[in-house]
Amino acid sequence: MRFHFALAALAATAAFATPAFAQSAPVTSSDSIEARALLIQPATIQRVDDLSFGTIIATPSASGNVTIDANTGLRVVGAGLTGSVSDQGQRGRFIGNGVPLSSVNLTAAFPNVLVNTADNSAGVTFSNGSLDLASATGSRIIGPTGVFYVGVGGTITIATNQMPGLYTGTVTLTADFQ
Repeated sequence: MRFHFALAALAATAAFATPAFAQSAPVTSSDSIEARALLIQPATIQRVDDLSFGTIIATPSASGNVTIDANTGLRVVGAGLTGSVSDQGQRGRFIGNGVPLSSVNLTAAFPNVLVNTADNSAGVTFSNGSLDLASATGSRIIGPTGVFYVGVGGTITIATNQMPGLYTGTVTLTADFQ
């Protein structure tokens, strides 16, 4: 009987004992995020998002087009190329601020070529540059808040034996507030 009582007492002590690691000092961890705000002034246009065609996988014998829609941001990758699922690209976006219900004329200047950042003699052709209007040049009425967005899209052509690397170019949007 004494043996069973001792085992029961030992089992009860083990069941309610606090693990040793719980009695140590508290663990502290921290991290940070960036807090930011985009401040725009009246009668201005400002970049929000860059136009990105994403990551494209092309074998040396592959060629084709990649298009980003200015209205939806949808990427279409032509036959022969493979678009990375983890980097699908995005339409470019500008934000503008003007007098509510007035008009603004928008004009875009698109590059003819995106240039390889490691070797500026290599390039991919840029074409069909577009805004989320009917064409690259257009007019719109500014909404009642005074704030408006402009989406930017286009097409690049990947040639056979295209040099791998990052290709860049500049799109410039000019807003003429009426």
